[in-house]
Amino acid sequence: MYRVELDTWKAGAHIGTFRGHVTAMAAGAACLRFMKEYDLPGHAAELGEHVVDRLQEAMEELKYVGDSRGRGLMIGVEFVRDKDTKEPYPEMAKRVRLESYKRGVIVELGGHYGNVIRFLPPLVITGELADKGVDAFLEAVKALE
Repeated sequence: MYRVELDTWKAGAHIGTFRGHVTAMAAGAACLRFMKEYDLPGHAAELGEHVVDRLQEAMEELKYVGDSRGRGLMIGVEFVRDKDTKEPYPEMAKRVRLESYKRGVIVELGGHYGNVIRFLPPLVITGELADKGVDAFLEAVKALE
């Protein structure tokens, strides 16, 4: 990734962060080796499916959750005022985000209307920790309904 013969800039002749440096390249290469060795894409797909299944099962009893979906560990839970009309409910999503935070889970808001709670855990998260996060999130939602 780095060839010394191509590094022709004289000291102080160039500024910018887009050129990269050897330490960052070594760290990036180590990350890629780790991801491959531990099959993080496969882990994310399997665990993400488990989390989405749990969320979809819980949707049945949650008044304001209109949808839950995801790919791998990028997961979204959509809040709606009414499950039939699917009218966005961004205020509820904001309240759920705060209530989740109080329970130790940091989630983001997204979607066109700011009504989707986004889960973006690290790819190395364990199943046990993911389940604890889902439990805390569901407790937060139920506390506000």
